[in-house]
Amino acid sequence: MHVVTGASDGIGRAVAAELADRGARVLAVSRDGARLDRLSQGRPALSAVAADLATSEGRANLYRQVPRDEEIESVVHGAGSRVPVQPFDVIDPDGLVEDFRIHVAAVVAVTQHFASRARRVVVFDSYSATVPRAGWAGYSIVKAAAHMVARAAAAEMEGPEVLRLYPGAVRTPLLDAILHSAPSPAREVYRSMDAAGRVAEPEEIGAWVADILLAAPGGATVRHYDHEHRPGPNSGTGACLCGGVKYRIDGAMRDVIECHCERCRRTSGHHVAATAARVDDIELAQSETLAWFTPADDPGVRYGFCRRCGSSLFWAADGSDNWSVSAGTLDQPSGLRTSATLFADEAADYLSLDPTIPTFGREP
Repeated sequence: MHVVTGASDGIGRAVAAELADRGARVLAVSRDGARLDRLSQGRPALSAVAADLATSEGRANLYRQVPRDEEIESVVHGAGSRVPVQPFDVIDPDGLVEDFRIHVAAVVAVTQHFASRARRVVVFDSYSATVPRAGWAGYSIVKAAAHMVARAAAAEMEGPEVLRLYPGAVRTPLLDAILHSAPSPAREVYRSMDAAGRVAEPEEIGAWVADILLAAPGGATVRHYDHEHRPGPNSGTGACLCGGVKYRIDGAMRDVIECHCERCRRTSGHHVAATAARVDDIELAQSETLAWFTPADDPGVRYGFCRRCGSSLFWAADGSDNWSVSAGTLDQPSGLRTSATLFADEAADYLSLDPTIPTFGREP
């Protein structure tokens, strides 16, 4: 049996429906009994229980529906609330407590209850959980706590495999509310993502999660939908500013990673945004002005630049099969997208980091 919470709407509903449609036994849980009844229609593999998991009474009602000898294939924590995306100075502390009951306390309690017989526990993680962002305080605080619940469970529990899944931007009621809200940086970011086709439908995420849960356990326990289902381009060309260095890539290119470490800031004058490709896939069509610099305190790496115009082009580490390639030197359109921000703790003080990109204070 798969226990799926938050099954009346959004990602939770999509996961429950997809699992049941593939013949897996599902116990769908939600506060909204009427929506659960509609979800159950035509799905004999799906049973439902109306329960408010933010309360001890609701959780007890769920536990009564699952026999003590029932094996649990997975507990999917899809229950959530519409945490307002708002700045710190207008957070409603009482409302925040209620959000914590759903996103944190309920996840802890339900996971504890089923831990001894569940094979997997799924928590949907968020890129907003790792770095505070202007205007996102309330949402980030709640998601940061939920993020740590999943990490702590993974570190301490000996029973189930804990999966942290990053669905990215999904067309949920929360996202729709942002898209139709008053003008704000958050609204414009997500409208741009929507226009670029970077917002997934709940059904896409439901199918992805079902693929993971119906496969054998093992493998990566932290997974990203965008990384797995939106592959980057397989070729590209680029050059320095003066044309003294020109290159071609015939092979897969990694999504762009931003690095804000002090060294990258000083070598680039801003921060480095780089893709990467296999050395064997990079052809230097013209390299008469290409020069390499190796820092005295890190002799295992080198930086490739044009000695005539100063363009920063490549980064290479001894023993690596790949070169990093400065994304700004690629001919446009590159077909790439930014997938992560590293060393945010060292970012320049004039920067505002993109709240939709996975962000790490150091290197993960």
